Amino acid sequence: MFVADYVLTEPINSSPCEVKYSFVNLVIERFAKNELSIDINDLVKIFTQTLDRSRIDEWNLNFLQTIYQKFKIGTQLCLIPLKTNLIEQILQSLLKKTFVFNSEENYDKWKQFLTQCIFSNSINDDNILNNQNIVANFKQFYQHAVQLSHQSPIWLQIATISSDSIRLLIQSYKNNIELIRSSYLQLVRMIECLVLANRYDDACLLSTKLIIPNLCSINLEILLHRIIEFCPKVENRDLFCSEILSPFVWELADLQVKKSFALVYFDLIVAILKLYIDKAPDLCCRLLKRKDFYPWEQITNGLSDLTKICISYDTIVNEKVFSDLNQLEDILCIISTKAEVYPTIIKRLHSIALEATLRWSNPEISWSNHVYRMGIYIVKLIDSEQINDDIYIKFINALQNRINCENEELNKKNRSFFTNLSNQLGDFIQRLKRLSHNVHSKIASLFLSILNYPFYDEDHNMTFQYTVLVCLLFRVASVIYNENDARLYEPFLDEMYMNVKSDNKTILCQWWIGFWLTIVHRRQDLITLDSNLLINELDSIRIKQAQNDIQQIELCIDKKNMKSKEKKEIIPSWTSKVTKLLNQRADNDWYLLAKHLGFSSSKIKHWTIETDPCMALLNEWFTIHTIDEAICRLIKALEEINRYDVVQIIRQEVLTIEHITPNDLSIQSKHQPPIYLSYHSSKQTLVTKLKDHLEKAGYSCQMYDEEININIVETDIRRAKIVICCINTLYIQSKICSKTCQLVLNMKKPFILLCMKELIWLPLEDIFKSILDDYSSIEFYDNENNEEWSENKFIELLGQIRYYLAPDHDMISEEYRHWFVPRLDNLIFLKSFNLHAKNNFILFNNIPLVVYQPQIIISYEWNCQKDVINLYKQLAQLRYRIWLDIFQMEGEDTLIEKYNIAIHQALCLLVCITPKYMKSINCQNEITLANTLNKPIIPLLLEETNSWPPKYYVLSLFTEKSYIDFRHSNKYDRWTGKQFEILLTYLKQIIPQVNTDKSRYLLEMQRPISALPNTHNNNIDERPKRISSAPSISNSRTCSLM
Repeated sequence: MFVADYVLTEPINSSPCEVKYSFVNLVIERFAKNELSIDINDLVKIFTQTLDRSRIDEWNLNFLQTIYQKFKIGTQLCLIPLKTNLIEQILQSLLKKTFVFNSEENYDKWKQFLTQCIFSNSINDDNILNNQNIVANFKQFYQHAVQLSHQSPIWLQIATISSDSIRLLIQSYKNNIELIRSSYLQLVRMIECLVLANRYDDACLLSTKLIIPNLCSINLEILLHRIIEFCPKVENRDLFCSEILSPFVWELADLQVKKSFALVYFDLIVAILKLYIDKAPDLCCRLLKRKDFYPWEQITNGLSDLTKICISYDTIVNEKVFSDLNQLEDILCIISTKAEVYPTIIKRLHSIALEATLRWSNPEISWSNHVYRMGIYIVKLIDSEQINDDIYIKFINALQNRINCENEELNKKNRSFFTNLSNQLGDFIQRLKRLSHNVHSKIASLFLSILNYPFYDEDHNMTFQYTVLVCLLFRVASVIYNENDARLYEPFLDEMYMNVKSDNKTILCQWWIGFWLTIVHRRQDLITLDSNLLINELDSIRIKQAQNDIQQIELCIDKKNMKSKEKKEIIPSWTSKVTKLLNQRADNDWYLLAKHLGFSSSKIKHWTIETDPCMALLNEWFTIHTIDEAICRLIKALEEINRYDVVQIIRQEVLTIEHITPNDLSIQSKHQPPIYLSYHSSKQTLVTKLKDHLEKAGYSCQMYDEEININIVETDIRRAKIVICCINTLYIQSKICSKTCQLVLNMKKPFILLCMKELIWLPLEDIFKSILDDYSSIEFYDNENNEEWSENKFIELLGQIRYYLAPDHDMISEEYRHWFVPRLDNLIFLKSFNLHAKNNFILFNNIPLVVYQPQIIISYEWNCQKDVINLYKQLAQLRYRIWLDIFQMEGEDTLIEKYNIAIHQALCLLVCITPKYMKSINCQNEITLANTLNKPIIPLLLEETNSWPPKYYVLSLFTEKSYIDFRHSNKYDRWTGKQFEILLTYLKQIIPQVNTDKSRYLLEMQRPISALPNTHNNNIDERPKRISSAPSISNSRTCSLM
């Protein structure tokens, strides 16, 4: 006790000398060593008295640390029975402290004492006050620690001692972005401590709940540097990768960040790959795949390090065919692709790639599958300009050794690698166009040895040896320039000729002839070679056949050249004569021709302001059709409008320039159906029924299953206005259907994806997976395996088609006569008659106000239409003029044209963000146009999107925009409360002229007469009058144009 008094009587901050420190430590050590019996009650009393001092300096802290460790206070308190009262005294004394210090030195010393002595994470330390028994009995202390964690990082570390306290900490920090922003570095330190203590569940909880969701709010660069520095310190790297890095990288890969972060991203990739575990390459690949992000030329040295690390994974043995290590192949694929664009990369990586290729090409060593897969792209990183004779010979020797290898299991494993090596060697030969005599000698020996092996294996596939031969044969023939080099191949050609004669192998014969023809084509003097393989001794029939083949190839090339020239000259020269006639004002001038060719009213109106409207029309016409088809259909349309003078000019010109005459082309005079239905024959009945319903709704269709010729598919897709892909499991497995989708994407045709049934995916169907990931689709099925689709889904389909195509009103049946007329009290459209009435007719009670010069446009995806209609009602009652697509379905213009006009007129765009909205091409087009026109865009977040801003490129403009969060609003009445008031505030700033204080009811508005039905009342005076916002226009062409 006297030692405690001695310490306590020392004045605060008196800076005792070193002798006093030594004296106190020596006395306490002697007491502890001699095991003098000091009651634990007295020890705790001394400890708490010292701790309770108003200010504790370094002298007191040293005393506390010494007696706690030497007398093992923590161990004594935890002995059974648990000294609950004494533990509580210590914890209560600790709670009186704020642990806020003026100097970094004091902070570090207290942090070491509290977090490494009293509350240690060490598994083997029993002299602590945070074992399971204490934590369970003193939960209130840890709750207080959580509350105090905002004040000091020391309390923050104490608060993460137990899993329960970590959950409390998360609850207190959650949704408090400012608090997370100010203390995220301390949170990261906590995660690091938990990882080092192998408490991965708790570390993962902190990371996924507090750090990852708030990456946009914290200093990301500092965080990335911390992770890079921490990676080498981790012991259990597998758990660290799966529990901590994996969710972090997934979020990071899609995060919208500035390009200035590219270098630190790349450093993170290198750090993760250096963990040398199976899961690391996949995470690195995800980060490396970011498009248009990395400054590839600047990180050439970094790519060198990354390539070396990838190669060093060859020491890991993993014989699984489908291994996470296969992602190393993808990393090297990205690097090799960039090396083709940036020559500095391949020059820097040449020596590294060459060394790895030569090491892996030793056929006596069996490498793992992932190594050979890497080799396919490593070979592509060898610089052809740095290839010399020594490298050629090493590659040829490697191929020779592989050909001679008899280890069947090893040969099967490395076949792809060596096939690629031989193909790359052929590319080097073809690029450099010259080989030394010594290299020719080696290749000739290689070729001759190949002939000792069979051509086919037991499955009648070409053997590896002959695969090497076909990769090199003709490329080598193209670089034989003199007789000395040519004579090296005589033994090989003699032997090959004998094999052809004895076995009658057609392919070998073609190779043999092709080899000689290639040589003779380049050097005529080589025909004098004294050999039984002289060209003049060749079988005359085979020579003639070869020459015919060459002529056919040249003919095909000529035809392709002609077609390419023809494509360059899209507009025939005679169009100038035609336009002079059709531009003259008449009842059957270019305007009527455009109508007959099927162009929309808005496009025709656009041409009226051109100086040569007919030329603009023909330019568009010949762009979207092949020249023969365009001429044929143009003539038929001119005949329909009685312009035989123009027809005669075209026919004469066509005959003069030897185009196909229209009479030779069997194309119907009427337009082909504008909708292309692509489907698999397994859904023939359902798609036929769908076609019938679409035609009843005013849309003619053409159907094509998977058995159609791909050339016909390409032609008809080009002619169609929109493609509907009816997808089921068999559809995604069909090659023709796959090519159809690829054609649609390449042509950039408007398309709609209909999922006819829940899909079962196979590994090779990545194209459809990526399409469904990137584009929205309509689930055109129900969960009861019923072949019928729901009415709402069909109306949704009609709405999507309407975006690109107006219905033919002459085709619409009575069943679908009013499918485009909405009403506000219905989810989608009017769809039923009054069955109890004698005279059936549709009741139009809530047709919305006709909008002229709209102030607001609401952009949304179909599935949230009910919420959008409610928003429309709310804003309309506040006197805003709102444009909504479902009220614009009538007329001849497409919705996309109407959107363009409306966005030009509107003052702002309300964007209702949902996951499906982000994938909708139509919605993205609306945002792009509004952004181009600098229209204010207000994002309303209706559903969870996992990230903000959304990951899609078009939506990246939201990076600098904050959204109004309606995710947690009342689903029955979403447009109320604080969030809706924020929206109204924004609108008031953008549209200040609207007096929102004086609301109105929608049912009191006048409605457009075009939307009202023809009732059975014959009293003309009682009909509603047309309102001023939709003026009546006389049925004249001049007024229509104006």
